[in-house]
Amino acid sequence: MNLNACVITRPMFAFAAACVSLFLAWPAQAENMKNDSRIPTLAEMRLLPPYCPDTQIISRVYGRQQAPSKYDDHTKTYVDMYGGDFWHLHHYCFGLVDVVRSYRIFDRKQRDGKLKKSISEFSYVLRGISPNSILRPELHVKRAQSLVMLGRGGEAVADFKQAITLKRDYSPAYAFLSDYYKEAGKKDLALATLEAGLTQSPGDRTLLRRYSSLGGKKTFALPEVAEPAATPSPAPQEQTATQDEPETKAEQEPEKVLPAGEEQAPPVPAIGNSTNPYCRFCP
Repeated sequence: MNLNACVITRPMFAFAAACVSLFLAWPAQAENMKNDSRIPTLAEMRLLPPYCPDTQIISRVYGRQQAPSKYDDHTKTYVDMYGGDFWHLHHYCFGLVDVVRSYRIFDRKQRDGKLKKSISEFSYVLRGISPNSILRPELHVKRAQSLVMLGRGGEAVADFKQAITLKRDYSPAYAFLSDYYKEAGKKDLALATLEAGLTQSPGDRTLLRRYSSLGGKKTFALPEVAEPAATPSPAPQEQTATQDEPETKAEQEPEKVLPAGEEQAPPVPAIGNSTNPYCRFCP
């Protein structure tokens, strides 16, 4: 294990404690890995799905024994997500590790051996999980990719198509199947596969990029989102006359009727006084 890489590639203030704990626990982990070569290293763990450290066997090696009979709150998140199928996923993680390791092997026979092991692990999980598991499309695609690298194209195509059957809008199945057809020199089939995928997922950038690179000309409109029905406005209420027409001054203030023999006082001038209305400053 390269502890220097652990410290250098991450900020020291965030991972110093983690690196110390790994250093202290490493002898036991190394012994377990020696006994079981399927266990991923710390570097390999970063390339795996986030739930792999919580699966059976792997969690035990890294000091967190998780099992169907007893597991912590962190693992409960994945159990709630995948149900009982989660307890088969350590084999999926093992298969992914085999694929990762195959990329570093130059000897053809040894590399093919790793890929065959990955297929065995993926097949084991497919046999164990429920028929309607949400993981099935992904597993079929992963197995198909290993089959392609082994030159078993016919079996790979069957797996890709099975993934599409299980989930019509699963873009990775369309993408990798089109890649296989492209490498096999079957451009028409590659384009047809991408068109089928874009019909299901018109805005998928991965499929659009592949389609454009192959010279695809069709356009795929995004599905229209139905607008919510407008709420009918209430019928206008009939307004009273006092709301429609302003009241006249006469209606607001009725004219004052003086008693008989009494005259109305003359209006007060605007300036001056009653004897000299033109004197502005007179008292």
